[in-house]
Amino acid sequence: MKTKSGSEPSARASRAAAAPLLGGIDEAMSRMGSMQNSASLRSLSGSVAAAGARAKPLAPAARVQDQPLARLQAGALPDPLAASDDAQSTDVSSLTESSHDERERGRMASPKGPDVDAVRKGYKRLRDAEAEAPVPHHAWKVRVSQSSLRTRNPIREVVDQIDLSQANPSKPVISLSLGDPTAHGNLQTHPNATRALIETIQSGRANGYPPMVGLPCARAAVAKAHSFSAEENCNKKPFVFDARDVVMANGCSHALQMCFQALADADCSNILIPEPGFSLYQTLCDNLGIEARGYRLDPLNDWEIDLEQLKSMIDENTVAIVYNSPGNPTGCVYSDSHVRELLAVCEQFQLPVIADEIYFNFCFSFGGSDDDERAHTPAWRSIAKLNAALNCPVPIFCLGGLSKRFLTPGWCLGWILIQDPHDYASQVRVGLEKVASLIVGPSSIVQTALPRILAEVPESWHAATARQIGEHAQVCFDALQAAPALHPCRPRGGMFMLVGIDFARLRGIADDLEFCEALFKEESVLVLPGECFQAPGYLRLTYTAPVATLKEAMSRITSFVARREISATLNGKSEPQ
Repeated sequence: MKTKSGSEPSARASRAAAAPLLGGIDEAMSRMGSMQNSASLRSLSGSVAAAGARAKPLAPAARVQDQPLARLQAGALPDPLAASDDAQSTDVSSLTESSHDERERGRMASPKGPDVDAVRKGYKRLRDAEAEAPVPHHAWKVRVSQSSLRTRNPIREVVDQIDLSQANPSKPVISLSLGDPTAHGNLQTHPNATRALIETIQSGRANGYPPMVGLPCARAAVAKAHSFSAEENCNKKPFVFDARDVVMANGCSHALQMCFQALADADCSNILIPEPGFSLYQTLCDNLGIEARGYRLDPLNDWEIDLEQLKSMIDENTVAIVYNSPGNPTGCVYSDSHVRELLAVCEQFQLPVIADEIYFNFCFSFGGSDDDERAHTPAWRSIAKLNAALNCPVPIFCLGGLSKRFLTPGWCLGWILIQDPHDYASQVRVGLEKVASLIVGPSSIVQTALPRILAEVPESWHAATARQIGEHAQVCFDALQAAPALHPCRPRGGMFMLVGIDFARLRGIADDLEFCEALFKEESVLVLPGECFQAPGYLRLTYTAPVATLKEAMSRITSFVARREISATLNGKSEPQ
């Protein structure tokens, strides 16, 4: 039970410290009935003093001037033995002197000695004061960790703190901010995946704790799904993964965290991350005390990696390179030739790759003439396949999951697939097993259903889903390209598009954050500023909403830009809205 101060532990510590003193008062009170003279009173005072001497020192939390015992010792609280019937304070020494004078005159007022009721009242006041006294604020020092204070997720800071009252009340809000393909209800996972999960729940055989690194059946299923024959790898070298090459995670974001923890040490390691890139890379580094060094993606060359600039970022403390294709937020899909160049750099500097492949094979064609390369679906290959085909010794940590490819982000199941044929990263495997123990494994229900999900959802469904998403991207690209102040970047995979903003052509807009804020207030369309992804001067939008919703959103965005264009200003005043 808390006291009025709201602090049970401090009050309990004070009571424990007061027990010897109060016990001494009890002992003294039992002797009062026989007290007849001032010598007895002096003995009483000595008993109280002795009890105080026997009292244990106060605990640190109670060792403050405002605690009742400390205030009693300092004279700030009335002495319980100095209380009279009318609760007026009377000094013990004056009481002793008065009794002595009466004895000398031969007319003792009462054979009972001091007023026992008065002492009891004082004794009760001491207990009440000790129990009820507020604990001062300066007695508390609850500290926050520095790692928590330096942790920030730019995407969530924008989205979770949106004040919907700031939107245009005449227009319903359209959110194109988060990469949740289920947000608008038009994209659903395959029925076989849902059936596998339901039947797993109904079976009652997946309700216990799973092994920390994952259920054997789930690990084996991931290994089988990602193994490939020579024919599947462009008639190059095959590669067969083993269940021991797989560590299950609570989503792909958790897989990223585990890799960072297993590969890097706080305050001495650095990891190279793409810029623009998924903001969680930076967030994890900040939280773990790892230095994040951004390597440049070239917007004029389909967001390919600037390999020379990347090499300039490497030093003896660099522990890994994060690679993302299909990319977020760029929508880039890297060619085999470009990935070969990256692997050559990794081999040169003996650096492993953390490959974020959550958009595994999520690629699509884009409109254009038949001789336009972009008109065809890019031939994406996992970096692990290419690494095997080249017989390259670079350790690869491929990260995947169900969230995007299977349209089930809420199922929160991901994995780390380790390709390390030369066993250069054997100690990292041990490290991953240890950091996996920080949680008691991801959902046993989803893991148990995973073999069926991977086997029973046909590849044709994945291809159709990617093709549908590509059509949505085309709708957005065509509409935004018509706005002179906007420069959409053509995506080739994933679920996002970056749109460059020509601020010189816009009135009253200084940066991408101001653009997104004004767009939301005037048009109720929510997109994210590129600053969240180390891409200032851009906005990021997702195109997973229904086509009709996307067309409405694009219409609002282009109308907003048209009103803000310098050419739309008449005599220094904007046209009526």
